Amino acid sequence: MSFVLILIDAVVLVLHNSLHDVVVRGYYLEAIETIKHSFYVFAISIIFVFATQSGDAFSVSYFF
Repeated sequence: MSFVLILIDAVVLVLHNSLHDVVVRGYYLEAIETIKHSFYVFAISIIFVFATQSGDAFSVSYFF
C-alpha cells in the first residue's frame, strides 16, 4: 500500500499541477492547495481500497 500511496500522490501531483506557482502563492493559498491535494490523495486511496476489496487489511487510521 505504501507504493500505491506514493504512486497516487505522484499522479495527483502531475494531473492537478499542485506545484504550479508554489513560490508566488501566499501562506493561505498554499494551505488551501495542500488541503485539496491531501483530500484528492485520500479519496483516491479509499476508492482504490474498495476497488481491490482489501478494506479488511487496512484501517482508516492507516490513511490519516
